[in-house]
Amino acid sequence: MAKGFLASAAMALALSVSAPVQAANYALVIGIDDYETQPDLGGALNDARLIATALQDFGVSELRVLLDGDASYDAISSAWQDLLARAQPGDTIILTYSGHGARTPDINGDEASLSQPDDVTDEMLVLPGFDPQSPAGLREKIVDDELHQWFLAAGEKDVQVVFVADSCFSGTLTRGGRARFLKNLLGFEDEVERKPLKALAETEEETIENVVFLAGSREAEPVIEVAIGGRYHGALSYAFARALSMDADLDGDGVLGRNDLETFIPRTAKSFNGSRYLPEINPSDGPDFDVLTPDRSTPVSDEVPSWSIDENGDDVTASFDPNRVPLAAQPGSYWDRETGNVHDATGEIVGYDIAENRLGEVDDKFSVLNLVREGMIRNGTTVSTLRNGRPWHRELTEGQEFAVEVGPLTGRYLTVFNLANNGEVQAVFPFEPSQRGPLRVGEILSFDAVAAEPYGADELIAIITDHEPVDLRQALRWAMPAGEFILILTRILGEGGATFGHISIFTKRG
Repeated sequence: MAKGFLASAAMALALSVSAPVQAANYALVIGIDDYETQPDLGGALNDARLIATALQDFGVSELRVLLDGDASYDAISSAWQDLLARAQPGDTIILTYSGHGARTPDINGDEASLSQPDDVTDEMLVLPGFDPQSPAGLREKIVDDELHQWFLAAGEKDVQVVFVADSCFSGTLTRGGRARFLKNLLGFEDEVERKPLKALAETEEETIENVVFLAGSREAEPVIEVAIGGRYHGALSYAFARALSMDADLDGDGVLGRNDLETFIPRTAKSFNGSRYLPEINPSDGPDFDVLTPDRSTPVSDEVPSWSIDENGDDVTASFDPNRVPLAAQPGSYWDRETGNVHDATGEIVGYDIAENRLGEVDDKFSVLNLVREGMIRNGTTVSTLRNGRPWHRELTEGQEFAVEVGPLTGRYLTVFNLANNGEVQAVFPFEPSQRGPLRVGEILSFDAVAAEPYGADELIAIITDHEPVDLRQALRWAMPAGEFILILTRILGEGGATFGHISIFTKRG
């Protein structure tokens, strides 16, 4: 009996030694709304709390969350070094940052490359106490050169890094929300558009193969805070949190691969920011590989706060105003009795001169838009507005001509309509019988349009299907209120297979 027991114990020991060990995930989450000397933001804390909650469900061995004044240079550096010391080969460190980004003159000349010889700036994360007028305040930043060294050190330990930077490092202000971009902080004249924080993931001379980098926007695009569920957020942060819930596991293999993230995150982000800017993911080509693997074997320490957006988030409509009539379908949106204008949760005017008896139709417009957003998250396409062949996302004045580009097409039938600011649905494509289709799969279709009344926030919607959507097109033959489209779109979503696209266009009187 004793011999049999010993043999069984030895076999169990051998099995335990040979069994594969689950790689661990570590995370450092940073969110900054409150700046001492720079403009405040309204959604970075919401981002951090949302991501922290998603990471707890996803599974991390250790989670550090630094918000506002706690996110000093020393605290961030210490937290990073501590996590790196704990991580073992094969583990992953997830670093997320929501806050302001800026540029500073490149002192050591490492930014210029053969492909970008005019790049004379470093990019940096702006911390709460940053103040270019004092030596202590000048230290409160993290420049891309230092992050580059952090990531190289992780690579030397065979530790993978997933870096999510929901801030902006180039571009100019556009309409809508707060921009997460500061310029001319250190005397740099903003004359030439520069690249975003791409040097963190790769340089001309050296590629950090252990880094997956998710940036808030592509080159020369701003990152604008948007209202999601009545609260400010960065669209990238929201999309990343949704990805962690495994919504992004498109192939169903139980892990988040590069292809999963490259497909899911841009289309989710652009469904909420009106396609005005798109996140960038590096590496963006090459073979697929596993980026993040859920780990629910190790519970998060009780010392980590259990973030709740409902309890801790800053509601952008918290202040009561008797002149504001809330709209049910879009939390945070309201109608102003004094002006007759409809505002979204960021305060932007999205409808001019709306009569009170039309508010139901405006609310229905938001219900239709929410259905389209859900369709885009499942299966989205790109819709762009162009002027003179270049992307155009600023305001369009009365009578201004522009082009609409949709594609590549995933089906043979394209239907495009506009949700006007007053809830009216306007047919856009097919407008002539000759446009009814079928079209070529893979084609990128472009057609002309012109800004016309009613003015305000227009939502251009594209739906691509394999079969002609007869009832949808039949409904578009008349100026139908948005509410009558809800049942049609719900059915299209339920059937599956349709591809949705959306872009916001702001129009105004000339």
